[in-house]
Amino acid sequence: MFIFDKLILTIAIPFIDNVGIKGPYTDYNREEILQFLGIRRFIFEHIYNINRLLEVLERAGTTIREKSKFYVDSLDIVGNP
Repeated sequence: MFIFDKLILTIAIPFIDNVGIKGPYTDYNREEILQFLGIRRFIFEHIYNINRLLEVLERAGTTIREKSKFYVDSLDIVGNP
């Protein structure tokens, strides 16, 4: 709880040994933030929040066990038309 103090009400949902990340509350009417890449604002916002949470974990000196890995070598983000 101490590590995620500033993120709890906005993006982090800490559990005993896990942390959930809240998604955006709206899809912003499918607005594209980077039109030349076709990235929608709500996707960009969610990835930004994941990055913020990972930065907090890194600065606190925490580690993620191999079993708990949630990332892969690459990430494909697809949206529904």
